[in-house]
Amino acid sequence: MMLHVMTTNAMSGGELTSPRRCYGCAYDLALGNETQTYITYVMRRVELLKNAGIHPILVFDGKKVPLKANTHDKRQSLKDSNRDLAMKSLHDAQHLHGDERKEKMMKAHNMFQRSIKVTSEIIYAVHAALRKANVEFVVAYVPIFHHACLWIDFLALSSPFEADAQLVYLCKVHKASAIITEDSDILVYCITANVAVPILLKLESPSGMCKVRSVDLHIQLMAPLS
Repeated sequence: MMLHVMTTNAMSGGELTSPRRCYGCAYDLALGNETQTYITYVMRRVELLKNAGIHPILVFDGKKVPLKANTHDKRQSLKDSNRDLAMKSLHDAQHLHGDERKEKMMKAHNMFQRSIKVTSEIIYAVHAALRKANVEFVVAYVPIFHHACLWIDFLALSSPFEADAQLVYLCKVHKASAIITEDSDILVYCITANVAVPILLKLESPSGMCKVRSVDLHIQLMAPLS
């Protein structure tokens, strides 16, 4: 769901909407407490990029990939187990004091982070925040996309399945000039699609520091095999 060196070029990113963006409010989300921390985080990142003269395109995951159903189920099961462990540690901490209590609370928080599920409610809340801030966005492959205003400050696309393919496609059709993500799997998509753009990993806020990867060399190495 984006770097100072660019001025007017668009850059696409899925990093803003990863589960890690909810780490700061993992405890509240797990216990059903009301929180907007993840919304604040997304909006601050958007402002960071816009203030650098960058036109960001935020890409949301769409439907689950059918071929990954088993993997998805295993991940969900693991998250459920982590939440159970977190709740147990939280319960145990209530009967402890001092360092032992702190240790249990830390374990609970870590397990809550590993149990985060980015639900449709969370995504809809982010969408609502974008609307409230008068930040226009479009959903890919539905009629509203074709009726969107030509001049928009911010785009938020909902890809048909995972965001990776959509990110690479935007670069392939020259709608974006680079990609921000936390998933290095994007390199495989770029090589397969013969797309050579800067890939920004682990963008830090507010410093703007990140790791930059290029697929130029990878594509050159793969060319003789294609």
